[in-house]
Order: sequence, then structure tokens, then C-alpha cells
Amino acid sequence: MIGTVVLYIFLFIFSWFLLRWYKKIKTGSQYKLPPCLPHFPVVGSLPFIPDSKRFYVYMMKKSKTLGNVIAFYMGDTYVVTLNGREAIHEAFVKNSSTFSSRPIFPVCRKYNQNQKGLVEHPYDEEFKIFHKAYLNIFKHFGVGHGLMESRINTEVEKLIERIKLKNGEPFNPLHDVTAAVSNVVSSICFGKRWDDGDPEHEEFLNISENFARGYFINFFPILRFFPYFRKPYKRLLEAEEKWEIFIAKYIDDLVENESRENFCNKFREEISNEFSTDKLSEIDNEHLTVMIRDFTIAGTGTTTNALLWFLYLMANHQDVQNRVRNELDRVVGFRKFPSSDDKPSLPITEACILEVLRNRPLLGVATPHMTSKDSVISGVYIPAGVTVLANLYSTLMDPEVWEEPEKFKIERFLNKDATEVVNKKLALPFSIGKRSCIGEPLALQEMFQFGSAIIQQFHILPPEGQACVEAEEVIGVTNNPSPFYVRLIKRF
Repeated sequence: MIGTVVLYIFLFIFSWFLLRWYKKIKTGSQYKLPPCLPHFPVVGSLPFIPDSKRFYVYMMKKSKTLGNVIAFYMGDTYVVTLNGREAIHEAFVKNSSTFSSRPIFPVCRKYNQNQKGLVEHPYDEEFKIFHKAYLNIFKHFGVGHGLMESRINTEVEKLIERIKLKNGEPFNPLHDVTAAVSNVVSSICFGKRWDDGDPEHEEFLNISENFARGYFINFFPILRFFPYFRKPYKRLLEAEEKWEIFIAKYIDDLVENESRENFCNKFREEISNEFSTDKLSEIDNEHLTVMIRDFTIAGTGTTTNALLWFLYLMANHQDVQNRVRNELDRVVGFRKFPSSDDKPSLPITEACILEVLRNRPLLGVATPHMTSKDSVISGVYIPAGVTVLANLYSTLMDPEVWEEPEKFKIERFLNKDATEVVNKKLALPFSIGKRSCIGEPLALQEMFQFGSAIIQQFHILPPEGQACVEAEEVIGVTNNPSPFYVRLIKRF
């Protein structure tokens, strides 16, 4: 009996490796497949990756010996990683149509079976219409310009008021920053802002946090079967259920009130000329639910975590903070908040923000792409239907591109006399190409307005008795700092 079982196991493993070998030689291409990490049945390459949650660090190191295109197995799924700006640019920009589709994430199947929305939508004509609608909505709400600047400054004022109430005492900035950023997003999605302490706002923040904490499991779905990851996986599914209930009470009201300025109404208006009446009827509330979820959760989490890292780094780099403040005092003064009109005259401030985004990568990898046809990148063959991960970390922390990348140096983005911003295109914190982060312009605008106003108004310091602020990276939809405390001492 035992001998029979052993024989079956042997035959299974032998057949599995034989199938892999057959697939490898049957590529139909003169080019070789990417070098692949070792792998076992079921678990794939996971046992060979030292830290699966930060596998992009390992991939960057392996790229120095294996090349910029490396394959591994995520469970039984064949995945290709692109390392370095050159390989990512070649795939996502020069061959964008081939690399712009999406795989169906096993976890997402449970709550978005038909790939609705924008983030998980396949690359087709419908996606192009939705993407264009998003861009026009951002334009309508003035992203990058004065109209959105006014919305953001409303929340900047509220945030500064809340911080002043701390009276210079140490506090964890997470809740206050999240509340401010989420209200910017809410003003677009729902046409309203939440007051401090509003139970619905607290519910929204709780749902967003749990969704963000577990979303990375989509990238490594096999992790959901391991005890350590069951809790965030369970919270992810619960958050999606709660989100559907939470948003349902908003959508009908938003659609019925056509005069209200909000995402739902503008989206329907934008696509009304692109689809037939029958097709428009298919763009149901489920589509809107997923789209608003993606925009609010990603839009809140990305900017919130960027600002938290900004506070953390400023508290630990007083010299940089003082350089930024001196520039703001000289160019802007004290009577108004820094504006987009001031930005061209604030290269040190902009360089500081760019270095925050480089030094503390919000995304280790971009949301997975999928090839729609066979392609060759960096001389390596990538078949159609393959999941592709862009290692954004490798564009931000590669020692061959950035000298001493672990150090915080705003000079990387300044010319010699600190009068001009340089090297902006070397880093890809928000990815690149047709499926790059569509909210990047809004995130950068918020980073500039919140960050510059905070330094203009306060000195950012560690708690008394501490030489520096300590925080660790926590992996989620975006990489956020663990809880930390700072003191913000008002200047005037």
C-alpha cells in the first residue's frame, strides 16, 4: 500500500516536471524563456524566496546575475518580473498594447468575478472608454489646477487646526492625516466632506484599512492558505462585503440627484456618448461600486502613507526640513498656503517630495499585468497569457542608479545650484504606461499642498527624549509605516 502511494507521488512529480520541460521547449520562438527561480508543485517558488512579502527586494538582487527579466512560480502560475526602468519602459510603453491586460486574480474572483471597474478590467475598448472618462472627470474637478487646489486647501486648513490642538504634544498622525486625505477623495466621489467624528466616516476608514491590509494577497494568492496570512485575507473579504453595503446607500442617492457634483454623475455623463442605450444599462451599480471602491481606497491610502513617510523623514532629517522651510519662507511667506503657482519657484520642496517617494517606495510592484500576445523584452521571450509584475522597487532603490539608495538625499533631484529639479523620470513610484496609477496627478498635488503647508506652519520633531522617530515598513496595497509619534510645534 505504502509502495503504491510512493509510486503515485513519484509519477505526479515526474509528470509535473515533464510538463514544465515540454512547455519550455515548445515556445515557438528563437528567443529563450526568462531564467526561472527553482520551484516545487503546489507551492511554486515560495520556499526559495527569503521574504515573500518583500520578494521585489530579492528579485532586484537576482537581476544582477540573471538579467532584468526573471520568472518564478506563484503556486502553479507562471509569473514574469521586469526589473529596472529600461525593461519596464520597453514593456509598458514601447509595447503597451501587449502588456496592458489584467490577469484574473484568484482572490478577486470572490468579490469581482466579472472584472468590473477600472483597476481589474481587461484591456479592451470598454477599458479605454472608462479610462478616458476617468481622465476627463479629473480634469473637470480641476486636478492639478486651482479648483482642486481649493478643495485640498479646505482639508489642509482643517488638518492644521487639529494639529494645533495637540499643543506640541507627541501624537500618532495616522488618523488625522487619513481623515484629511479621505475628505479630498470624498468631495469628488460623494460631493461632500465628513465632519470630525462622523460614524460613517469612521466606518469608511475602517473598511478601507482592512481592504488595503489584505489586498497584497492577490499578488501571492497561495499565501491565503498559510496561518499567518489567514487573518488579513479574512479581513479583505469582510471589508468587501461591508463596502457593498456601505456604498449601496450612497449610489442610488448620487445617481438620482443629477445636479450634485460627484463621480457617479460625471462618469455616466462621460460615457453616455460612447455606449448605446442597451450597453449603458449594463453599466450598473456594481460597476460604480467597484470604481468608487478603487478610487476611494487607493486614493486615500496612497497619499496618506506618502504623507506619513514624509512626516517620519522630516522628523529624522532636520537639515532637509530647514532647507525646505527656508525656501517656503522666502518664496511664499506666511500669509497664504503654498500654491501650484508657487511650485516652479520651489525646487527644493519638490525635490524633497520626490525623494520621499523614492526613499520609501509606496509600491514594491505595480498591479499585475498580463500579456495579450507573445513578446520579446530585453531579448527574452514572454509568451501570451503570462502574468507580468513590474518591480517598481528596482527603479527606486537600485545602487547602480542611485548612489547609497538607502540614504535620504534630496540632492538626487536637484541640479548643482539647487535651482532646478532633475532626474524625475528615473524613478517610477506610480508605474508607467497605459495602466500606471491614474490618480498620480492628484496624489502629487496633495503631497505638495499638505507637505509644504505643514512645514510652513510647524516644526516637525521626534518626541522629547528621542533622537529620532522609529517606524517599520508594513506591506499592504501600499507600503505604510508602522505607528509612530511626532511633535508638531507651531511657528506662529
